[in-house]
Amino acid sequence: MLSVGHAFSDDLQLNGGGLLPVFPNAPWAAFAQGKLVIARTDTATVALRGSGALLAQRGGTGIAAALGAGLLVDAYPPPRWLSIHGGLSVHGTRGTPITRLLPFDGESGLGLLELGLTARTGRRAALLAEIWLPLAWDDGDMNAFPVVLAPWGLRWGGPRLALDIGMLSGSGPLLGDSPLLVGWPYLAIAGRLPESR
Repeated sequence: MLSVGHAFSDDLQLNGGGLLPVFPNAPWAAFAQGKLVIARTDTATVALRGSGALLAQRGGTGIAAALGAGLLVDAYPPPRWLSIHGGLSVHGTRGTPITRLLPFDGESGLGLLELGLTARTGRRAALLAEIWLPLAWDDGDMNAFPVVLAPWGLRWGGPRLALDIGMLSGSGPLLGDSPLLVGWPYLAIAGRLPESR
C-alpha cells in the first residue's frame, strides 16, 4: 500500500494512494482523504476527516465505491512521549461484490473504529501501532466486518517531510491473500512545501 500526502498547514492535510496489486487475488484500490483540525489544546486535538475509495476486482467485474466522513481524536497524556489516538467514521458504499472483501450488493453502510498508540523513540522517530475494526450494515442489520486490521511500523518526521514504513497485519480474507506472514507492507509519505516569502 502506498500513500502520498501534503500538509497545507498544521490544521489541514490531504493525501491519497492505493493498494498495489503485487500479490495474487489482491483487488485494485485507490483512495483519497482530507483532515481538518477543528479544536486544539496542549493535551489533545480533534479533527474531521473526509474520505473516498474505489475498489475493483482483478480479472472480474466486481467494483465498489465508498464515500464518508469521521471524527478523529489525538490525546497526549503524561508521559509526553506517548500519544493515544482514536476515531470513528461512517461511509456509504455502492457496488457489486469484490472477492471476499466487500461481499454485499447494491447500497450498504460501512463504519470504522480506530484505536492506536504512538511512542516517540527519538527527536524525530516514533513507533506506532493501531487496531481497525470495520463494521458493515446491510438491509438494516449491523455486523462486524470479516476482517480486523492492525497497522504498525516506524514513523520518521522532519521539518518538511514525514515517512511511515510498516505492515498492515490482522486477520481476515484480504490479509489471507497475502503470502507474507505479517500481512501487507505499506509506505506513507507526507510533506509540506516551503512557504513563499
